[in-house]
Amino acid sequence: MKRIFFTFIAALMAFVGVSAQVNFQEVEFTADQPASIELQRDINYFTFTAPETGTVEFHVGWSSTLVYQTDEAGTEDTKVMLAKDTDADGNLFRLNVEGGTRYYISTSIVVDPVTMTIGYSSDVDAIKLSANYSDGDVFYMTGSNLEVTIDRQAVIARTLVAVNGGEYEDVPTSCINAVFVTQYYYTINLRDLADYLMDAGRIAVGDMFTIRLEGIADANNPEMIYGEDGTFSVTLELGEMPATLTGITPADGSTIYTYYPEDGDEGFIVFSFSEPLNEDPTGVSVMMSWGDAEAGSYEAHYPDFTIEGNTVTVDIRGIRIPEEVEGGRGSSGTAATKVSFTLSGLTTTDGRAVQTNYPTAGTSAVLAFYTVQKEEISFIYDFIPQSGSTSLEGYDEIIIWLNNPISYDGVTITWQDARGNERSRTYTPEQVPFEWDDYEEGYLGHVSLAGISYNRSPVTVTVDNAALMNGDPVTITGQFNTGGTVSVDNAVVDGNPNAVVKVYGIDGTFVKEGPAATVLDGLRKGVYITGGKKVVVK
Repeated sequence: MKRIFFTFIAALMAFVGVSAQVNFQEVEFTADQPASIELQRDINYFTFTAPETGTVEFHVGWSSTLVYQTDEAGTEDTKVMLAKDTDADGNLFRLNVEGGTRYYISTSIVVDPVTMTIGYSSDVDAIKLSANYSDGDVFYMTGSNLEVTIDRQAVIARTLVAVNGGEYEDVPTSCINAVFVTQYYYTINLRDLADYLMDAGRIAVGDMFTIRLEGIADANNPEMIYGEDGTFSVTLELGEMPATLTGITPADGSTIYTYYPEDGDEGFIVFSFSEPLNEDPTGVSVMMSWGDAEAGSYEAHYPDFTIEGNTVTVDIRGIRIPEEVEGGRGSSGTAATKVSFTLSGLTTTDGRAVQTNYPTAGTSAVLAFYTVQKEEISFIYDFIPQSGSTSLEGYDEIIIWLNNPISYDGVTITWQDARGNERSRTYTPEQVPFEWDDYEEGYLGHVSLAGISYNRSPVTVTVDNAALMNGDPVTITGQFNTGGTVSVDNAVVDGNPNAVVKVYGIDGTFVKEGPAATVLDGLRKGVYITGGKKVVVK
């Protein structure tokens, strides 16, 4: 848990741009005369040479400021939080020092200025120990680990557990993080321990269980033990079981597309849980993010969501995700985008918490991660009347038909007036929206011809800067009053006759592909789509 916290602080300091150059403030004090330091906002660095061997205390009052030991460069990876304790005046941190040795100290980010007092402890012999739980506390499976803080390097001979006053047994080593003993912390993963006891049928909700540490002694002086007999114990109650995540659709770790249309049927992430949830969204947060802050590619979105029964449905329609993003420190160039979802604040209908699905991540939130890919879209379009019509006489509008939605800047119509001058008019997306039509089974845009005097001259309609929802640009243009329909011959003359093209039916079904000059050979009579245009096989 502490290591995760250190990583988070390091990432945060990288984000806010901490300079590689650290200036340490020199502090002087004696065994009889402590020193006071005014801690300023941000991270504070200071150094001192210990006047004598003993235990130095850093008193920060009731502020949330943390104190670390570091190296002469203030390197983030070397920082270790000092043993923390509390007295009548607030929080204090302790460091065992040797006379004549120089030490380098830093703080966490200070939000409000605070005065810190540095001086020698008046009680340097007795081992001081504290824990984040007290006898009678209720442990829920979403709660924190048991963290024992010791004011010096220590050894612990055994870690035991007993249920309802029964016999003690050794806690499995997999439930213990003993690495931190040399850094003043001893952590027991209560969630794993409770799972171990429940799997064996040894404990149930409402039962009491006691954790006992034996043989607690100073690592450098084994004869100095904690308290009277070197033991520490705490008794907890196992609280009601939290709800758990039972599944995610699409599955966690799978792939999602870069974009889902706002009016489409896809683009929902559904989280299912073991218990009915409190459907009040107050206090619930759903965040979707990707990229790296340091590289400038980080983005966070808070999509709409609904809570119903045992499920949370997250609506990511309309959110465009880049296919690739700039990587962070140590990476080169761009990399495939990884999207993460964080659901926090969920509770059950009876007020219980929801257990995280990533217990080692140092968060109580429910998480999900996806890779991103661009969806391949087969796109066709058409005009009513058909592009190439000999006359627009009798039409008061031109209709553009699309088989897929697009993004675009507008629709421009160009013509020549009676004097031969070229004229144009551009309609905004609000004036010419593309809306789904059930009868035509496509998206229709209506381009008005009102006030346009084209006098039988060619008329061109173009959708400006059109792009599919996967980001691919597309060309949508049609000409009218040009003297004839698009035929097999002029469909291939305009391009390279040897270029390989694909042919689709009018419903968008793939038919065949081949060289442009011969691809239509052998097809039945009818209307086909190739190169985004209608062609007629006679």
